[in-house]
Amino acid sequence: MDILYEDFSLLDDDIPMTYRSDDDSIVCQIPANLTNAEGFYIITVTTLVDGVNEIARAKLTVGQPAYLAVGGGNVASSNGTVASNDLDWIDRSSLDDFPSVSNLNAVDYGNGKYIAVGENGIILQSKEGESWQKNFVTSNDWKAITWANQIDQFFITSGSGSIYRSRNGIDWTSQNSGTSNSLNGIDFHYKGESDYILIAVGEDGTILESNNGTTWSDHSNQVVVPEPEPEPEPEPEPEPEPDPDYIDIRGIAISDTFRVAVGEFGYIFYSDGGAWNTMESVVTDDTGNDNTILNAVTYGNGLFIAVGDAGTILSSSSPNVSDSWTSQSDEDFGDLKGITFKNGLFIAVGDDNIVYSDNGTDWNIVHTAGSYSSVSGSIS
Repeated sequence: MDILYEDFSLLDDDIPMTYRSDDDSIVCQIPANLTNAEGFYIITVTTLVDGVNEIARAKLTVGQPAYLAVGGGNVASSNGTVASNDLDWIDRSSLDDFPSVSNLNAVDYGNGKYIAVGENGIILQSKEGESWQKNFVTSNDWKAITWANQIDQFFITSGSGSIYRSRNGIDWTSQNSGTSNSLNGIDFHYKGESDYILIAVGEDGTILESNNGTTWSDHSNQVVVPEPEPEPEPEPEPEPEPDPDYIDIRGIAISDTFRVAVGEFGYIFYSDGGAWNTMESVVTDDTGNDNTILNAVTYGNGLFIAVGDAGTILSSSSPNVSDSWTSQSDEDFGDLKGITFKNGLFIAVGDDNIVYSDNGTDWNIVHTAGSYSSVSGSIS
C-alpha cells in the first residue's frame, strides 16, 4: 500500500524531528524538549484502505531513553544516536522524591524498563527515566545489576555476597552465592541453544560462575596486593605473618571467546572458559606506579574496553595478550566508574564527565552536572 502523502508541521522549523515510513505506516519521533521531561514521544500513523477512502490511525506512546546513567542521587538520560553522534544529556531531578536514596551504584535495562540499585537495599524502576517506583528487598547495599535477556531475568549482587534475581523487578528471589565477599560486578552472556554463562566478581578476587542462574561455583583468583619495596632495616624479631590482602575485582565482561575481569592496581583477569589467569597492570600513573584502579569493562564490536581512575581507557581484541591492550586515556576525563556498549556506542561515565566512542579509539567528552557510576541503554 502506498502512502498518499506525508506532512509534518512544527511551530519552529529549527526543531529537529525524525521519522521513517514504509508501505503501511509512518513513525515520527518528537524529542523530549518539545513535550515534557518524561521522555520523547513516538507517533505511529497507520494507513488503511476502506473502499476508496484512506483511513489514518495514530498512536502516541512514550519511548524509553536510549541511554540512562545513575550515580549518587543523580540520574541523566540521552536519546543520542550513532547517526547523529550527538549525546545531549538531560539531568533528571526525579530522585528528589526519594530523600533516602543517597547512592545509586548500578543500572540496566530489560523487559521494557530501567532498574537502578544502590545502598540501603534501594531498588528503583522506571520506563522513561523520570518517574520511578521504589522497591526495597533487604538492607543490602546493592553493587551491580545485569539483565539476562534470553532467560528473562534481572540479577543483582550486594556488598555482602547476596545474589537475587527477578523477572519483573518487583518480586526478588535469593540465590545461594556461597560467599560473604562484596560482589562488585555481574554479567550475562548467551551463546545459543540454551548455552549461557553468568559471572559475578568482587572482593578478594572472588569469581562466581553459573550455567543455570541458580547454582554458583567458585572460581576465585586471589592475587596478593603488591607492596612497595621497604627501605633496608635491621632484622626485627620474627612475627606471625599477617593474612594477605587480595586484589578486589571491580567489573566483568563476557564474549563468545573470553571472559575478562578488571580490578585494583590495574590487574586484568581473563579466561577462555577454563582456568582464570592474571595479567599485571598494563598502565601506570604519572609516578610510574601501577596504582590505577580499573573500575569496569564491557565488550562490543570485537573489543573489550576497560575504564578506570584518572581517565584510564584501555582496549583490546585479544585480552589474553598484554601487548594487545592499548591506551586511549585522558586525564581530562576524570575518574571513570562505569561503561556499556549499546546502540553501537561505547559510553563511559564518571566524575562530572560522560565520554563516548563509536570505535573504541576516538572519544568525545560531555560535561555533566553530577557524577555517575553506571550507564545502560534501552537497545543492545
